[in-house]
Amino acid sequence: MASVKKHNVQMNFGIYLMSDINIGKDVTGSPVIAGNGNKVESKVEIHHHYPSVPPSQEQTPDSLKVDLSSLPTTSPDLFGRSSEVEMLDRCWDSPKTSIVVLVAWGGVGKTSLVNHWLASMAQNDFQGADRVFGWSFYSQGAAEGKQASADRFIADALRWFGDPNPNQGDFADKAKRLSALIKRQKTLLILDGLEPLQAPPGPEEGRLKDQSLRILLRDLAVGQKGLCVITTRLWTDDLSTWRGKGVERTDLSHLESEDGAALLRHLGVQGAEKELRQASQEFDGHALALTLLGTYLAAAYNGDVRQRDKIDCLMYEDMPQGKHARCVMESYEAWMQTSDKGRRELNILRMMGLFDRPAEIGAIRALLAEPEILGLTDPSPDPSPKRRGESADVSQVQWQFAVKQLRDLRLLSEKDKDRPDSLDCHPLIREHFGEKLKNQNPAAWKEAHSRLYEYYKNLPEKEFPDTLEEMEPLFAAVAHGCKAELFQEVLYNLHRRRIKRSEVNYSTRMLGAFGYELALVSNFFEVPFIKPVDKLLDHDKIALLCSAGFRLKALGRFSEAVKPMQTGLEGWVKKENWKSITITSGNL
Repeated sequence: MASVKKHNVQMNFGIYLMSDINIGKDVTGSPVIAGNGNKVESKVEIHHHYPSVPPSQEQTPDSLKVDLSSLPTTSPDLFGRSSEVEMLDRCWDSPKTSIVVLVAWGGVGKTSLVNHWLASMAQNDFQGADRVFGWSFYSQGAAEGKQASADRFIADALRWFGDPNPNQGDFADKAKRLSALIKRQKTLLILDGLEPLQAPPGPEEGRLKDQSLRILLRDLAVGQKGLCVITTRLWTDDLSTWRGKGVERTDLSHLESEDGAALLRHLGVQGAEKELRQASQEFDGHALALTLLGTYLAAAYNGDVRQRDKIDCLMYEDMPQGKHARCVMESYEAWMQTSDKGRRELNILRMMGLFDRPAEIGAIRALLAEPEILGLTDPSPDPSPKRRGESADVSQVQWQFAVKQLRDLRLLSEKDKDRPDSLDCHPLIREHFGEKLKNQNPAAWKEAHSRLYEYYKNLPEKEFPDTLEEMEPLFAAVAHGCKAELFQEVLYNLHRRRIKRSEVNYSTRMLGAFGYELALVSNFFEVPFIKPVDKLLDHDKIALLCSAGFRLKALGRFSEAVKPMQTGLEGWVKKENWKSITITSGNL
């Protein structure tokens, strides 16, 4: 794809990018809809290409250091959003703006907007930045509604910005050191998908649960040379004091009807402009829903926009957000069920629902190993060319074809050049197919997570890893093992023996990973941090309650720490465990 310097391309529907892969061109270079050879009718006066994903390690001036490898891959297509792009440019140029928070529900296009802006910034060597660092909390194994931690982000960022000992100090000390390093030069910091670390809708909606991140963002809000851009589904309530005084909030709206119509036409949907705009309105201008609608109509109905009435949304009528995207995913599922090829593709999507991070090829091979998992891997091809002799070549081709088809349909993310063998998809797609698999095929759900538990627990080279990065597979193994309901085994053989290392408490005392520890402990609760799972022994339930309370207290979440510690203390009293009573009472 060609590269050019940044331009704000004004047209009747704002900023417009086009992929060479998903739409053809005639001999004059004009875009044509795949399959019909007709030029796209629009009032576009200038057409520019940008990289689909900002480069993770750009060829930059010696003073500029860039790492955006953690950010998700998104499509290069962007429709509308000219005012938001201009806003980001304006905030970057303004010495008075320290933080921009982009707020919108999932699938509206927050990450796509930021990736587009970064790609355009990269054309001009990031316009005076000295450091450019991006991090996605979704891509690091966090899911909304779950306990998440910023420990890995803080440790990796400290190391990247030049801290000699990222594990030294408590959460507050680490956050302050990172803030000082960021402020030392003009830094562009991107924090994508912050909502897993925020309190869900309710009395404390949007409040950061991670104290280190709260300290960091508040310190940056006071003032810095550069800019921090946050994407989230919820406004970051901790920054309200500085709103309009260094912190800007932008609520990303759904696409206007003309922008949605342009997106549908770009994806191969055909029909009158009025009909396309009506379709955009019916799907609330939701970017992900319109993208899936466009690819579905193009694939299943030759792009006929009138066939959108075949998509039934009744079952999701009461869903407040994301219902239109869910409706299209249901239609895709029904369509894929009609052929072996479609079922192979559907099983890949179900596999994606097992992960809360990009799925690496080794984990996928673990799922596809013999024996087959009924309803999950039985008709799936094997991506490995090494298992079945000559027939493996056929199987690998089928796998590559299925993956390409899902990427063309925008159900899988485009290939990530930093992780070319991994598969990823939008969090809403991951959540949808994961929920369907768990509810409709619980046996396959448990067996798959059991295999992933075995894979990740055996992945580290060391039996007892030394750093947070080396321990990452063990953290994933805990989550998968608990989803497989192997609670007792995971607690004893993995969490206590290899992560905590019994009384040594290595993960907290040596690495200071209290946030990670709290997230790990949450896997053993039905209701964090009130009711441990029933399948644990009674004394383990009590110990986990006390452990959760202690970690909440260490993280500064004092009001939340009281209940689990009191419940744990009552449990020790009933068991007359005087040593544990003394310890728990002291912590209270």
